[in-house]
Amino acid sequence: MTRPAAGLDPLLTLNRENGVVTTAEEVPAPAQMVQLLAGFQISQALYVVAKLGLSTALAGGPRTIDQLAAATGAQADVLRRIIRTLAAIGVFRTDGERVEATPLGLTMAEGYPGSVRDIALFWMETHYAPFGDLLHTIRTGQPAAEHYYGKPFFSWLSDHPEQAGRYTAAMANLTGGFKTAAIASLPLDGIKMIVDVGGADGTVLAAILTAHPQLRGVLFDLPPRHRRRAQDTGPPRRRGPGRMRRRRLPRIGTARRGRLPSLPRPARLAR
Repeated sequence: MTRPAAGLDPLLTLNRENGVVTTAEEVPAPAQMVQLLAGFQISQALYVVAKLGLSTALAGGPRTIDQLAAATGAQADVLRRIIRTLAAIGVFRTDGERVEATPLGLTMAEGYPGSVRDIALFWMETHYAPFGDLLHTIRTGQPAAEHYYGKPFFSWLSDHPEQAGRYTAAMANLTGGFKTAAIASLPLDGIKMIVDVGGADGTVLAAILTAHPQLRGVLFDLPPRHRRRAQDTGPPRRRGPGRMRRRRLPRIGTARRGRLPSLPRPARLAR
């Protein structure tokens, strides 16, 4: 067994073979609540893992704490404590100074199948601080992000290209992580064209067209979100930036669970 972090010892045990955390005994309600209240510490620790690339550095195999610190620019003593804390919840396995990423931990590795690293970076860099204003939202009805940033969130995002790019990557993580299987099983008989309005870099559209090659696809979004992934889908697809005219669009059908609406023809969009 990996030794859990201090404070979690009575509550958790870790199976070293699969990184699964189980309760060692019935946990008293106050202890459970303390764990919930400490969730912000885990979120921040996972952000450190994502930002420094700790799981990325471990994707090739185990390393010692000193090797990992040198590779990521971290202080070894502090890193050791972060590793120990996250090992207690199944993110890492440790054997003395040797550290290995579990399958759970590898979801924070850049480029790894099923990675959600960009979600961690985007949420922690754009959502974490505004959530501190949640009480303001409850009392006033104003979105916390709007109160924190001084403008609607997506307006703020448009002014920060780096985070806009991170948003696109995070949405791609969501698609790659747990939507791909569902896309392959979509009932698209009789559908000839998919129009993805606000489709960012085209990750979802590309996944649909890959799973259903008989379809044609149109990706429509503001620049530069459409540029990154849409180029991989190939003809006969088109992509391009644009804005919708401020007018009522024709009704194109009503989506039901498990079925996309039938599109008699694409909605007319202003380029």
